[in-house]
Amino acid sequence: MQYSGPQISDSSRATATIAIFGARANELVKSPEALKTVEAWKGTAHVSLIPVSCDAQWGKASSDLVNCVYQDHVLAIIALDRNAGHLAEQIGVKAFVPVVAISSDHSLTSTNVPWIFRLPKGTSVQHALKLVLDAVSEAGSNRGAIRERLASGKPVAGIRFESTGEVKE
Repeated sequence: MQYSGPQISDSSRATATIAIFGARANELVKSPEALKTVEAWKGTAHVSLIPVSCDAQWGKASSDLVNCVYQDHVLAIIALDRNAGHLAEQIGVKAFVPVVAISSDHSLTSTNVPWIFRLPKGTSVQHALKLVLDAVSEAGSNRGAIRERLASGKPVAGIRFESTGEVKE
C-alpha cells in the first residue's frame, strides 16, 4: 500500500514518545525488559513510553489514546492485542500514526490501511518496541517517514513487512 496524501510534518519534540496500548500497559512500560530496551536504544532523542490501558471503560480508553496522539504527539502506537489493535487502527488511520499491533487477527491488515503493521501474537512487547525505536532511529521524528520505513520491505530490528503490513517470511 502506498500513501499519497499530504506530507506529515516532523515532531518538534526532543522526545520520541511511543504509546503502549492494551491490557496491563501500565505494568509493561515499567517492566525491566521495556526499560532495558529503552536504555539500549542508540537514538538521539529521549524515549518516553506512555501506557494507555484498555482495562478501563471503552470510552475512557479511546479518549486516553486520542489524547496521546493529539496532545502527547506520539510517533507510534504499539497495540498489545486484537481489541487494542482494532481501536488503535481507527485512531491511527485518522491521525496518520503508525500502529504496530501484536495479534493473530489478519483482518487488521486486510483493509490495506498503510499505517497498520501486524506482528504475530506472542511477539514480546520488547521486540515490538525495539522495532519501533529502530524505525525512529532510521526515519527520524516524522510519523510518515516512520511508516515509510516500516513499509519499505527492508529489515528493521530483523523484521520486514509486506506492503500490506504483514510480516514477510
